[in-house]
Amino acid sequence: MAAFELPDGVSKRIVSEGLGSKRPCSGDEVHVTFIGWIKAQAEDVEFHRLEEFHFTMGAQEVNQGMDLGVATMRKGEVAMLDLSPEFAYGAEGVPGKIPPHCALTFQVTLLWWKPPGASALTADGGVLKSLRRAGSGPKPGSGSTVVLKAMVAMEDGQQELGTLEGQVSDLKILELPARTLEICVTSMLESEKAEMTLAAPYLGDSSACSMSLELELLKVMVVQECSYFKEKTGEKNFPKMTQKWLQEGVGSDKPTALSKVTALVDGRCYSWTLMLGDPEDLPKAEAVECGLLNMTVGARCEVSVAHPEQLSSVVVELRGLERRLQGMACHLMGSAEQWRAVGLGPKVSDISNGTHVHASYSFENLHRRKPLTIAMSLFGHSMGFAATLGGDVLAVLELERYHKIRYFDLRVLTGMNENFRNIGHLCEWVMDHRQQSCIERLTSMEPEPDEDDASFEIRAMKQREKVLYENAMERYMKPALHQLCQLAHLKLRVLGDRRAQDADPAGSCEIQYDIAVSPAHCLSSSQYGAMLVQLIKPYVQASEWLLVDHHHAHAAMGWLDSPFYRQKGYSSLILSYDGGGGDGNLRLFLGKSGDHNLKALGPGQAWHSYGNVYEMASSLVRDLAWGTPYGSKPPCPYGKKTSCQMALAGSFMAFAAIGNVREEWRPGAQLYLSRGLWNEKLWPSPFGGECTLHCFLNESSVDGGDPDWWYRYVTSGQHVGGCLDHAYTRRGASYSGWTRYYFACDNSDSVEQSQQMDRDFAATIQDEFDQEILTLVRTKLDVAEVVPNSLVITGGSAMNVKTNTALARGLNLPTHVPPAPGDAGIPLGAAWLMHPPPADQRVGLQGAGVQFTGAPLTDNKGQLLTPSDLEDLAQRYAATRIQSMGSFELLAGLLIRSESIVAVARGGAEFGPRALGHRSFLAAAHRGELKERLNRLKHRKWYRPCAPIVAREDLELLFEPGPDLAYGIPYMSFAPPLQKWVKKWLPGITHLDGTARPQTVDREDDPWMHSLLHAVRQEMAQKFQDSGTEIPHKVGVLINTSLNPKGMPIASDPMDILQLFCAPEGRELDFVLLEETWLFERRTAMLAGLCDHINIGPAGSDAPGSFPDGLPVI
Repeated sequence: MAAFELPDGVSKRIVSEGLGSKRPCSGDEVHVTFIGWIKAQAEDVEFHRLEEFHFTMGAQEVNQGMDLGVATMRKGEVAMLDLSPEFAYGAEGVPGKIPPHCALTFQVTLLWWKPPGASALTADGGVLKSLRRAGSGPKPGSGSTVVLKAMVAMEDGQQELGTLEGQVSDLKILELPARTLEICVTSMLESEKAEMTLAAPYLGDSSACSMSLELELLKVMVVQECSYFKEKTGEKNFPKMTQKWLQEGVGSDKPTALSKVTALVDGRCYSWTLMLGDPEDLPKAEAVECGLLNMTVGARCEVSVAHPEQLSSVVVELRGLERRLQGMACHLMGSAEQWRAVGLGPKVSDISNGTHVHASYSFENLHRRKPLTIAMSLFGHSMGFAATLGGDVLAVLELERYHKIRYFDLRVLTGMNENFRNIGHLCEWVMDHRQQSCIERLTSMEPEPDEDDASFEIRAMKQREKVLYENAMERYMKPALHQLCQLAHLKLRVLGDRRAQDADPAGSCEIQYDIAVSPAHCLSSSQYGAMLVQLIKPYVQASEWLLVDHHHAHAAMGWLDSPFYRQKGYSSLILSYDGGGGDGNLRLFLGKSGDHNLKALGPGQAWHSYGNVYEMASSLVRDLAWGTPYGSKPPCPYGKKTSCQMALAGSFMAFAAIGNVREEWRPGAQLYLSRGLWNEKLWPSPFGGECTLHCFLNESSVDGGDPDWWYRYVTSGQHVGGCLDHAYTRRGASYSGWTRYYFACDNSDSVEQSQQMDRDFAATIQDEFDQEILTLVRTKLDVAEVVPNSLVITGGSAMNVKTNTALARGLNLPTHVPPAPGDAGIPLGAAWLMHPPPADQRVGLQGAGVQFTGAPLTDNKGQLLTPSDLEDLAQRYAATRIQSMGSFELLAGLLIRSESIVAVARGGAEFGPRALGHRSFLAAAHRGELKERLNRLKHRKWYRPCAPIVAREDLELLFEPGPDLAYGIPYMSFAPPLQKWVKKWLPGITHLDGTARPQTVDREDDPWMHSLLHAVRQEMAQKFQDSGTEIPHKVGVLINTSLNPKGMPIASDPMDILQLFCAPEGRELDFVLLEETWLFERRTAMLAGLCDHINIGPAGSDAPGSFPDGLPVI
């Protein structure tokens, strides 16, 4: 058969000719668009339409006819392919889409292709890159000066162009457009060698169809804007300073404010402390200091100032660095004599020395080997408590679950994020929010003798924190601590501890703890934290009150839950990073098998928060933060509506899957993520011009604006500097200024174009974030000369499953993430620092077994429900008892055969943010429509994925092998790539990028769920067999997503769950199962009067919600 001859059964008709003579080969990744029709006797029926689709030639990723037909096409060609059944999908067909023995017709457009190993630098495939030799130096930007060697190969032969030097944006090679060369060169690292394959429109006026350009990047001199003083002062007209790198330094430590430095400036040696006075004869001191903040020891650069009347440039080399971080030291304020710092080394946080090895607390009363401990997190969002007896977990309590307020934050609930104009405004707020109990204390204050009105007003306002927080303790903390006490006594009774009391749900509950422990805070937070601890003491009886470091607690939670702690032979790196804590924003520790001690690898990173910049990036995207229709209203005010802001990061991660990574944006993304700086020159718009951060103004409360000046938005379209005018105010340097922005590209004139740019922005940020964290960890390991054989990731940023996967697979290390990596896990980590769990238990299992230590089902007042309470509820709404009716086969039939959606609420609630089968919606994985139904039920965007819950033994049948699978994935902590067969057979669990976020279930950890998945495995295989097809692998897997009403945390009140039947989208929910026993059916429950007295608003309503006591959401 000739090279481009097609066999009988495959015919082709060219609709539009392609370009050139080249055609794709086996192994190439081809990008096409297609429309497919089923050939019928009467009329062809369209069955599928894809705007862009890619597959690997010859890899059996598409039907045989498509593979053969595309192999005959040229770039840009449009062709009709007619396929007989044996070259389409044969006797099997495609379940739910294409019947067996069907002939098909495809209209295919071949957009572009790339050979194996090549990467596309542009979305249209016009610039392809094949690496010939990896580089190791810096990556240039458009303003960098480079030295490179070039050779071009065209259809008439090769031409060596020799060595070129100049600024990237000014390079000239033949008649190629400057933008083409910029795309190529800015994708490379110093010393890298690569072959670039160019096609129209990246060839300029050349008549050639394609060109091969071989580049070797010999040297890079990076130029970047030095904007430290401009950012800190907010001065719009501050002199622009740039620095050109002449020599790279060593290590990763850079100076910060108050660092003592030794530097050569134009050949002369100076030694001084940054920001605390410069040597009198130091030339252009501000420019020099600005440059030094970006440098490591040994680095040399040329710092230039934009103003012509000032010194043009100086050459600076950093010779020595002594870091002084007194400004970040923890000040343990208020009643210091009642506190003892544990695991902190000196009396300040070990961020100041970084050498401390934590020695676990030894309880002083030797007759009590296991202290009874209460640990608490009282600062910021995700507040909560944990109670332990030694290393045994008695109970954990997350305040957002107890009070049904997502991302529970006292600062918001007490009005501390409001800017009250005067005492009258404060009193008005208090009355509006039903906090009358404190209004008398506020209004009864009298001026002191000789105190003027202004001074009195200031003194009165200073008292508001204590008054409002005292009220909050009574209202929010007291009832939650009562439930914690009840749960602790229930577990003490199980453990046979003599201190256990009989349960009295309606009465009081008392417990005497040996230790109360809380994380320490720094700077202004220390006063806030100390005040909260003093206010909570009347509600907690403890013999001793102690402090631990924020990241020490995170690290203890991750390490002591990990299998590496329990199995011999492991040396683990523990990475803790988040928005920030008392000991920095990112910390590394070492742990060794069987040893609960943690060794800190250097001080915490205090100067930059990766957690914050990622969260801020999510607020820049109008599709996420601005609601519907697109760009119709301003984003969530940062810190004022915590639940609004905190939810964006998770959506951003899913949103990234529908965008394309733009290589030309990588330098801008890297600068933003690594420094929190925006340079629009590094964000070229695909439509011409640049992509910038714009601002928004809407001061009218009638139009939906915020009358509070702190959250106003300045005029739309102003330069980014205009938004900084009020970003740094009496509250100090605040990231709040960032949320005034939205991302937009010049000349993206339609909504569709702007939405695609938002998607590409998210995809680029996510991909670069993965690479940034991976590079940072590798660098720190090299500096510390440590070679671990396992990895633990914890802290709030460990919620990023994409980055977790990139770290595990990039470092090729088995990796563990605890069930509560964020601040909700800090209390248990702090308690385990007092007394760790034993290392000789649960050896070989996935974790410490703490994932279901939350509260069981409760009523709307937080009281624990008894079996008789549930039976009364079941009788009221005609539920069926299924415990003795072959429950697993029955449920598997409902899920697989009937394709029902079932809400399950059983046992103790999950500890942490993920639903793990105790508070879950469950559905079949073989129907993509069920994922759409779940998204409607939960009011989620169409691109949000649904996670699979899978029997541990079936994990590797579903996912591509990798170190993240080594010990299972018990807490939905990773998003590994799915095997190729899954997308076709199990579309309900397949995310748009071909990944999924699984939860694995061991029989030992959850025998009920494991048995259900076993029944599902059999039922699904039988269903496919009955339809005349056979699934490639029999797997026990279901869709699993969190059981929570819209805008609410995961539910534990049965009435909240049952009332989902009554919501406008409640028709999507078929059954509710309570405690593995009572099965409620929607129509039956509604006929029994479930919805008679419930007032549910219209679907998709944006009306403000309310707290359980009827207060409006702030």
